[in-house]
Amino acid sequence: MKPLCGRRVIYTDVEEITDGNVVSVLQKALAIHLQNRAEIDYLYRYYKGDQPILYRRKEVRPEINNTVVENRANEIVSFKVGYLMGEPVQYVARGDDKAVTDSVTRLNDYMLSEDKAAKDKELADWSHIAGTSYRMVLIVRPMWKRTSVPLRFSLLTLGIPLWCIALPLGHRPRWA
Repeated sequence: MKPLCGRRVIYTDVEEITDGNVVSVLQKALAIHLQNRAEIDYLYRYYKGDQPILYRRKEVRPEINNTVVENRANEIVSFKVGYLMGEPVQYVARGDDKAVTDSVTRLNDYMLSEDKAAKDKELADWSHIAGTSYRMVLIVRPMWKRTSVPLRFSLLTLGIPLWCIALPLGHRPRWA
């Protein structure tokens, strides 16, 4: 496998996605997306211990074949994520405004209720393993007053999200 130097960004120079050009834009983007997906799959399997030494054929003295995986990839990811995400993120209000302080406290309660710390750790895991990760935040209508959280956090499975970025000024995502 060639050296892995990051995932490729998918660009398009199409001004507007229409019924007439959506297939051609998707076909161009899909080729790059499939390369990224294959690399992410390789990196994830490598992180989990499925490393090339396990499949090596020894030519000289094949009777001595010690295949041991010293999983440094897992060790590095665990160390970096532990360093970055050892404590959950908490929001703090500046100033003495009681309404703002109460709102920030409620936001922290929402984050605790949604177990955002665990999802942040998983997001950091994927970011360190594959070089990219995606989070989706949905605003939902609470079913009960004061007991339900109006937010839902979800991590998008890598290899599935397909982002295409516009080439003109701003590099805004054209579609996802």
